[in-house]
Amino acid sequence: MKNNFLIIGYGSSGRRYARILDKLYFKKDIYIISKQKHSFKKITFNNNLKKIKFKMILICSETHRHYHDLKKISKLNYRTNILVEKPLFHKLINFNDSKKNIYVGYNLRFDPMIDYIKKKLINKKVQYINLSCLTYLPNWRKNIDYQNSYSANINKGGGVTNDLSHELDLANYLVGIKKVKFTYKNKISNLNIKADDFSIFFGSSKDKAPIIINLGFFFQIEKRQIFLKTINESFLISFDERKIIK
Repeated sequence: MKNNFLIIGYGSSGRRYARILDKLYFKKDIYIISKQKHSFKKITFNNNLKKIKFKMILICSETHRHYHDLKKISKLNYRTNILVEKPLFHKLINFNDSKKNIYVGYNLRFDPMIDYIKKKLINKKVQYINLSCLTYLPNWRKNIDYQNSYSANINKGGGVTNDLSHELDLANYLVGIKKVKFTYKNKISNLNIKADDFSIFFGSSKDKAPIIINLGFFFQIEKRQIFLKTINESFLISFDERKIIK
């Protein structure tokens, strides 16, 4: 018996999921809803999707289309797992479907270094956490000009705050965001984009620890790290060097 998978959107994340699924050693069919060229089974929302039983549905369309695509899938009454590429939506939207198992693709939670730190924090009070992701958008996708990517357009759900929201999720996952005190986002560089390229977040955790998050799109010297302080220990998690300094 074959397992059927449906991927909506064939951008960088859609291609990545299709490649991973294709390598798994069991019988399967991978269906893609996209105008882009691919070697998998082509399908559209106009096809009778109800006739196909999907093992999993992955929504990898542009961020501003997530709600639209999720609504369409919801109307089909599938009883299956649905994975939506992060962030879930590009703005605050009230969506509720208790019949579905809907997950958001914050896969950085499963990084071995994060898993190590998460275990280290059990029964410990965090006094301070600072998360930084400073990157250079023109280096992201080699196949397209960065100016034409959805990341460069706030109307398509782009912008540094949406695209680098892993850091917000990791802060919440590691220490729990209790209160937001100040946020700032703006377009301050000479990148030719129509979206925020810099943002800062100040908040506090459930243990009243300060939380600081720095995100940027225009840094040629790239850096992604977490600095975390408990009462008796300090940790520096460097994603660039793949190491933890304690």
